[in-house]
Amino acid sequence: MSKPIITAEVETVTPEMAKQYLETNVKNRRVVKSNVLYFVDALKEGHFLNTGQGIIFDNESQLRDGQHRLMAIVETSIPADMLVIRGVEKNVFKVLDSGVKRTVGQNLGMVGTKNANIVAATARAVIAYDKNHSFSRKADSFAVFDLAEKHPMMSELGTITNAASKETGLSPSMLSTIGFLASRNGSTERFAEFCAKIATGVGIQSGDPRLALRSLSMKRKQREQWTQEYTFSVIAQAWNAYIGCSPTKRIHAKRSDNNSYKRPEVILATDPLYQADPEVFFASPR
Repeated sequence: MSKPIITAEVETVTPEMAKQYLETNVKNRRVVKSNVLYFVDALKEGHFLNTGQGIIFDNESQLRDGQHRLMAIVETSIPADMLVIRGVEKNVFKVLDSGVKRTVGQNLGMVGTKNANIVAATARAVIAYDKNHSFSRKADSFAVFDLAEKHPMMSELGTITNAASKETGLSPSMLSTIGFLASRNGSTERFAEFCAKIATGVGIQSGDPRLALRSLSMKRKQREQWTQEYTFSVIAQAWNAYIGCSPTKRIHAKRSDNNSYKRPEVILATDPLYQADPEVFFASPR
């Protein structure tokens, strides 16, 4: 039996070409919209790179891999250079994408980033917050890596939030995300104070929003998982009440008209409207 003739060359795939290629997409896995959006973001940001991961056609000219990238090209009308491989055996789908994909956290760890996985998750959440995207939406890996490299503060926040996360079960990446949004134009000192008493519970007085957040998290049912949107909402509420010196005994994530959790705007630690010292303010019961 003769071996299949496989060819590979780099092509500038235009939206028109992408449409034609997708017409041969008759036996592929189901489309995952989040994957398409991932490539849409990369194309729009100019981060779509020719990594050598190809568009693959079998020896009957049917598309076997690359549908999400092609759909993103069609959706954005932005052409992209990609390796196009033709002539693989029909049963190649049995092994396509079966390996373990390298994560952004692993890539950051390879360049020496401390708390790399938390940093990657934090950068991803910050991008979602800034773009008003869902936290569950896949973020452009290039943008995540680039943001993390530009802000060593994220690595520091991974350390700051570690104890509070371990003690209460709060997501370390969501704590770090709030910390970054609150501190990105200055020091993390105030946010470190916020986290310290959440971690220990020592000396927290009634009315301190950190007590409300700590109690809420520690009282949840065993193994109960909070969504990212819910977690962000309750931590942001606690932080805003803390920095604004607003006594709070109960935190409740509010829902919007479409039943999703409202996403509070995070107050900067250096906001001139909130310059009273919360450590002094909450030193006595409220």
